Amino acid sequence: MANSRPALAWLYGRHSTRNQGMTEHTQRKKCMDYYVQNLQDKGVLLAHSRVGEATAEAIGCPWENEAWFYDAATSGGTIFSERTYGAEIYHNCKKGDYLIVSSLDRLFRDKVDGFKTLDQLERKGVKRIVLDLPDFSGIQDAVLVDMIESNMVFYAHIFRRMVSRKMIDDNSHKRNAGVPYTFVAPIGWKIIGEGANRQYRIDKAERRYCDKIADLHDGGMTFAQIARWCMRKDTVRDYKPKQGRQFTEDKQARWAYRARLLDYPMVTSLRRFMEHWKEHCVAT
Repeated sequence: MANSRPALAWLYGRHSTRNQGMTEHTQRKKCMDYYVQNLQDKGVLLAHSRVGEATAEAIGCPWENEAWFYDAATSGGTIFSERTYGAEIYHNCKKGDYLIVSSLDRLFRDKVDGFKTLDQLERKGVKRIVLDLPDFSGIQDAVLVDMIESNMVFYAHIFRRMVSRKMIDDNSHKRNAGVPYTFVAPIGWKIIGEGANRQYRIDKAERRYCDKIADLHDGGMTFAQIARWCMRKDTVRDYKPKQGRQFTEDKQARWAYRARLLDYPMVTSLRRFMEHWKEHCVAT
């Protein structure tokens, strides 16, 4: 049956982590700029999200009918057709439509999923516009385009693994050099500066908080009791703990106590701290 509606352009983005370089605004602007410059005058219309409208109604918020499909805080590990807005596009796009994304890695999680996603869209007759890839619109041979895209998926996957490996290695070097490698400071420390000038400095206020926790524990209180003490309004008023560092669980209170015993090692996660703790064979 012939497609009864005009061709639509589906503008899609995805956000996985709060520190990723390509923000939602950047992705949306790239996609919208392409649409305006290349498709608008051809009579291609913008697709609008029904899922977003239904969600807005459910929570009682006004709905802005914006032509933008964005899966916020969605890991690339979720395949495109199973994401909230990815699924809406996948199940509603038709032959002759356009799917516009700013970067290839916004669509898939790995090379296997990438091949599958591109193949599914090809079978539906949807034209993929990936703005960080060359323009293949002038190539008439569909098989050749498929081969090129498949190779792009493969090399994009390899590149992502290389970048991930480099980030892990860089963080390891920074950790060994005592340089901030995450946005979270270890217990007893704070991070000052920006970019390459970020440094650790002693956080006197947090160490005072840990001193009090140690006094309470050495005075006979359990870590569960200390955690409840940390929840009290007067505790928060007097010690002003960092956001996310209130020690309101017994394992967190124990972490604060042990960090003080080890003279505040530069370890940012509880799992790594426990490994560090066991290496030093300190018992409480």
